[in-house]
Amino acid sequence: MGRTPDIHNRARIPGTQPRPVIVPVVMMRSEAGLDTAALTALRRQMEEAAAQLACAESPGAQRAAMTRSLIALSEFLVPLGCDTLPLLLLVGDLHRLDRGANPLLFQKTVKPAGGRPGAAPVREVLEGLTVAIVRRMIRCGEKPPQARTKAANVLHKAGIQKAAGDGRITSRTIESWDARASAQPDSIAAEVLRDFPAGKPIDPNGEIDHLLRTLERVASRTPKTL
Repeated sequence: MGRTPDIHNRARIPGTQPRPVIVPVVMMRSEAGLDTAALTALRRQMEEAAAQLACAESPGAQRAAMTRSLIALSEFLVPLGCDTLPLLLLVGDLHRLDRGANPLLFQKTVKPAGGRPGAAPVREVLEGLTVAIVRRMIRCGEKPPQARTKAANVLHKAGIQKAAGDGRITSRTIESWDARASAQPDSIAAEVLRDFPAGKPIDPNGEIDHLLRTLERVASRTPKTL
């Protein structure tokens, strides 16, 4: 078995350039009362991902290492109530590159005849995030109907509406989003759903509150009509 590279001395690894190690900066936050065990686990995962990246001999292997680090960071931030959607979108784009698909970052904004930007990707991201949050709430102990209703109420309060019908997003709406994401594994919603952190809940009740606040923050920045 080969020796694991020393990520703190990457100048010795052929074909790589020295990079600053930012994990110790994150570790300093333990003084603010964060879970030291979680910080230690994050540092270990980031170091392993960095070592994997340093040894990567193909673009696919490099993307796998970057994906690993982004998911580890996202799983650490979710229980703190942080909005990890940007990280999840980056992970989704790395997966699209692996499949030979066009990442969202490289897609041009398509303006329909009315001149307004197309909202399909944004809609699918919000759908996928909502379903992921509902599934996570259920894992934290919330009953499925109540989890969907709470999420629907958050979207309604944020002013999010469907383009069809009376516009109200309900528990049944979210249930249909879940079914659609499962039936369309290559969709953006399914990508967001797959990349959402799935670790064991540490504080289920607190995490449910964090999840709903995350959904509220994302919905507040989303076009109001889906």
